[in-house]
Amino acid sequence: MTLAIPIPGIFWANSGVTPTFKDVLPYGTYVQWYENVHIPDWMGAKPGAITAAWRYQCLDSSRAMPFLVAYKYPDISATSAPEFKGVTLSDPLLPEGGPVTRFIQIVVMSGPHIETWRSGSTGDDRRLEEDKSL
Repeated sequence: MTLAIPIPGIFWANSGVTPTFKDVLPYGTYVQWYENVHIPDWMGAKPGAITAAWRYQCLDSSRAMPFLVAYKYPDISATSAPEFKGVTLSDPLLPEGGPVTRFIQIVVMSGPHIETWRSGSTGDDRRLEEDKSL
């Protein structure tokens, strides 16, 4: 029997409305959908798989992809769980009900936690160990 050791990590997505669709999907509507529909749907797709989400926005909101969302996974292998493939990208908030992928550009990546640095430190040498304080 092989035991898999969970490796913590993050999944992140940079996105923004494609210039062609900025009039069809206004900034405020996209933010409302992302914060009130998509993030809760993604976090709820597989209970316990995601312990936190952080949404950031570029100071220059005119950038092509000003949104960044990062999700903390206690086990990064959960990103390939079938439950996440079932998260809908359609919603009445979106033009014609979506899917959102018709109107946005997005780049997604994921990776394991390697090390943590704090102000005044040189790193914790805790490679691939979950940092409970984050």
